[in-house]
Amino acid sequence: GDRSGKSLTIQVVAVCSRSAAGVDKAVRLLGHDVNRYRELNEVLADPQVQVVDLVLPIPVMAEAIENCLAAGKHVISEKPAAPNPVAAAKLWSAYARRALEGLADKLHLPVWC
Repeated sequence: GDRSGKSLTIQVVAVCSRSAAGVDKAVRLLGHDVNRYRELNEVLADPQVQVVDLVLPIPVMAEAIENCLAAGKHVISEKPAAPNPVAAAKLWSAYARRALEGLADKLHLPVWC
């Protein structure tokens, strides 16, 4: 258990889906209104969004993660981050490069579930 005495509050502020029906369904499940998007680049431009939880097809996941990192967002990847070890190494290099560019205080280790 958490022994720090601190609690974590997460507020969902945006939903993105390729289909309007998918966005509507997610908002219904949340039970409160949020910003609704159909494109990832719209989510990344939203200053309210601090963390992006990606659930995408594996072949496009690495590019989406890199775009999130470039936008200064924290990333949760719910599928493999890349389709193969070479692509995963490239993605890790992109993360490390951003950290070396002085963004280390703004970037945290990506969570890859």
